[in-house]
Amino acid sequence: MDVKLTHVHEAKIEDIKGIDGLVLGSGTYHHEIMPALEVFIELAKNVDLKGKAGAAFCSYGWSPEVVDLKTNRLKGFGMVTLNGLLIHEKPDEAGLDKCREFGKKLQKSTR
Repeated sequence: MDVKLTHVHEAKIEDIKGIDGLVLGSGTYHHEIMPALEVFIELAKNVDLKGKAGAAFCSYGWSPEVVDLKTNRLKGFGMVTLNGLLIHEKPDEAGLDKCREFGKKLQKSTR
């Protein structure tokens, strides 16, 4: 699987045209999606993502609900979504294993 990792401040909406899958990751901001990612998600409404694989992950301290907020936005685009990945704070080795498994599930869902 070819993967392009882009920081949201550098992402361009053209980057997601013609993709097989989209994964959104961020921390939380007052129980909400980080503002810069929210702007990108709003722009993504103009891209046809129906039927594409979508997923979200979150590293959180107190507010894990943001992964569901992102997943619901992807569902709203008509994407086929995976259950989101939650990691409390910085991942330990078990958390990194969860991240690897999450990536494998995403790869299988884009086939």
